[in-house]
Amino acid sequence: MVTAWAAEDSSSARGASLSPRTTLIAWLTLALEGKPLSLLNAADLLRERLGKDATIIGAGDLPAALSLEKLYAMVLSATRRVVDTVDYAPLPAGRLTKSEFEELQKARAANEGALEAKRVRFTKFAGALLQAQYDSLPDSVRTHNVNLAIDSHFLPVGARGIGRAQYERLNGDERVSSEPDAGFYVRGGQTARVAGYGWEYEVATLLPHDAARPGAVPNIALGIAAHRPGVAFANRACDVFDDILNRGVTLDQVVADRAYCGRGTGQTLLQRHLRRHGAKLVRDYKKHEKGQVLAATDRAILVEGGWYTPNLPDVLRNANVDFENAWQQARSSNASVVARTETHRRLEDRRDALLAARRRYEVPESAFGAVTDEDTAASYVQHYAYGSTPWREMFRIGRNAIESYGVSLRGIDASLRGGSSKLRGEAAHAFMTTMIVAATNARRITEWAQKRELSGARGLLVDEFYPLYSAVSSRLTDAMATWSRRMQADAVSKAEANPQLDHAGGHWTVRLDEAALDWVPGDSASTIRMQRADDETATALAGPLIDSVERQATELLARLELRGVAPGDCPDLSQDVEILLRLELIHAQIIDDEEEWVAVPEDGVLVGAEAILVPRDTRPELLGVGSTR
Repeated sequence: MVTAWAAEDSSSARGASLSPRTTLIAWLTLALEGKPLSLLNAADLLRERLGKDATIIGAGDLPAALSLEKLYAMVLSATRRVVDTVDYAPLPAGRLTKSEFEELQKARAANEGALEAKRVRFTKFAGALLQAQYDSLPDSVRTHNVNLAIDSHFLPVGARGIGRAQYERLNGDERVSSEPDAGFYVRGGQTARVAGYGWEYEVATLLPHDAARPGAVPNIALGIAAHRPGVAFANRACDVFDDILNRGVTLDQVVADRAYCGRGTGQTLLQRHLRRHGAKLVRDYKKHEKGQVLAATDRAILVEGGWYTPNLPDVLRNANVDFENAWQQARSSNASVVARTETHRRLEDRRDALLAARRRYEVPESAFGAVTDEDTAASYVQHYAYGSTPWREMFRIGRNAIESYGVSLRGIDASLRGGSSKLRGEAAHAFMTTMIVAATNARRITEWAQKRELSGARGLLVDEFYPLYSAVSSRLTDAMATWSRRMQADAVSKAEANPQLDHAGGHWTVRLDEAALDWVPGDSASTIRMQRADDETATALAGPLIDSVERQATELLARLELRGVAPGDCPDLSQDVEILLRLELIHAQIIDDEEEWVAVPEDGVLVGAEAILVPRDTRPELLGVGSTR
């Protein structure tokens, strides 16, 4: 790739210097070893390896007795040749005066098309390196349809910056910063402070397809692009996604924070670009945007990313706002930690019930009508209902992956600061950053592989339990919501109309029985042999549980009727009882005190489950009965 670009530019990527391959290997090796990315370190590494690993590093045709000074010059020349092929912001040698820098900016503007082509080259170069790492993953986790999170990460440069006011005061013959294209990174809102001088990088991080399996894939970077802090970040994010798409990869879900989802030109362009390529956006909203009608047509209103009929009740429209306000009030109270935890669970249950009830007012895309403000609509629409369980799970996974990768990158400041002043400019900094990102990916892949020990369809038992619980519990709540609407239609309607109740109509809660350790399933339990916690397994396990819980609920209605409760006065059972789920991996082995599970055996593992209706802890007196079976 680099050699072809050099030929296209009528230059040589090899000549009497090192080959591009040897040059990349040298810098990658330094990054993997965590050493400062300096020319001296790269030359010293080559001198050490020429005698024993010359062929491995692609330098088999070089003499083994080259001096350190000669190798230093060769590394400098070879690196410059590689960087020149992707240098979209060329910077002459030496520290420029203000007049020289302004003339350079004019020359760049006159050559904008050619420099933009080199920016595309850089994105492609970095993407090819990171794609090769993705392609090294096992077939069982590598797909051509990926979930990604996008965010900016700031990395400093070893140079002092000059602020705007100071720059304006400079005379034409006074010197600007040795890295004049970099910028100051400001952190914080009302208490904003300058946190460094350098560049920001858009990093697209790989996410799992199943939010219940956060460790199903290593959170590695699949694309990066550089920009001045806070400048054109949405455009550079578009560059990253374009490059990923050009590799034959398709986008499924993309997690982004509020910065990428505003109404600016770049943000709107990014959101439309992602949706045009089939991506499902998962995003957050600002406080004043929650619960508001953000756009409208003659037949629908846009609220928190979804289209609903104009008669959407206020209690449903404000479900997230009311939850946040109530929880803020509860947090500021003097209640005990236990009481606040119970309050949070109760408030969450009510919000989830209201969001579930909100789905009945959804308007299909084909029935929208003409949108009054297409830009606003494009800025706010998203895949999941904001605040819903799927949204929370996917957004949490995305933000955790972003923050985790950011922590990994913050530790490389010393490696970049240790670089040479002979390799300056945004493209050189981006080249070195690419080496460190690739090294970070390599370490993450190694750690992930060691932890997961994947072999074909096998995985760790701890990686199967929670996805199974999530899948079974969702099937139980969906089935019982249908039962409530069929068997208790009037009670469900009354519950939905009463904002003071903990739960809206027919919204059932499943609670995992934490006391079920070493529980042995009896005749009434559902058992199945499982290899992976997939949809087929969850459906087979949940079927008997659904039959059992429906039977228990029907018997409970009959008991209430015998006690003299008229059908029209019967409360919505989902308000007063919950589903206690016992779920256990039978005879599963734990290999250490930290509860790290062994791999699933070749013949699978036996799973047992039982679902029981029990009165809610907060209202045991409402039913006047104990748990039912």
